[in-house]
Amino acid sequence: MLGRFGNSNKQEQHLHVMVRDIDNVLYEGDVYAISSINKRGPFDILPFHNNFIALVQEKITIHVDKKQQLEFHIETGILRQVRNKVEVFIGVEHVASQIDAPSEEEHADK
Repeated sequence: MLGRFGNSNKQEQHLHVMVRDIDNVLYEGDVYAISSINKRGPFDILPFHNNFIALVQEKITIHVDKKQQLEFHIETGILRQVRNKVEVFIGVEHVASQIDAPSEEEHADK
């Protein structure tokens, strides 16, 4: 999918990407692009993309450069892109379910 996009500037531009789960930063660095999938289908984020937030699923592909890729297989996550900085939070569905579910003590009080 990324192949249809090109960078006409001679000076290469980058995104700064951080991928993290609840406990750890899994990847952080400057990259060429990032791709994923949301309810509407596959999408790419390149430098100077409009600000963007999405619920993502299946995988995150980090295009370190035009030849090297890293892929993270996920269930779901949240991706936020603002001013060439992309943050991806994976495993957040487990946190949400823990927050929404009453604790055993709260449940016993009812």
